[in-house]
Parts: sequence; C-alpha cells; structure tokens
Amino acid sequence: MWYDEYSQYNFSQPDNNHEALHFSQLVWKASKKLGIGLAKCKDGAYIVVANFDPEGNFLGQFIKNVKDK
Repeated sequence: MWYDEYSQYNFSQPDNNHEALHFSQLVWKASKKLGIGLAKCKDGAYIVVANFDPEGNFLGQFIKNVKDK
C-alpha cells in the first residue's frame, strides 16, 4: 500500500510530494534500519507502524535519497 504511492511521486519536483511520503520514506536511501509494529484492534482492523533509522523525508534531500527506476 505504501509503495503504491510511487505513481503519485513526481521525480521532477522531489520536494513537493506530500501525496507520496509513505513511498519516499520506504525507499529513502539513507535509511538503514526498519522497525515494524502491528496491532489488531477490537473491531478487527489492523494498525501498522514503521520506524526508520535514520529518518527520511527531509526537504532538500529527496534527489539524493529517492531514485527513479
């Protein structure tokens, strides 16, 4: 689901991609570690949380961290 935001990411304007921040963090080159948490709610819904280390999605750093195919 997060990677599906790829189609919304504009590689020609990398600092203006508020619709694709899950995607850009997921592929952020400088992030080396990933922690995932999963919880099931009483109503059956799931909550997924991801923490990246180091964090990404910093303005001015998209060009060097989010590469096109």
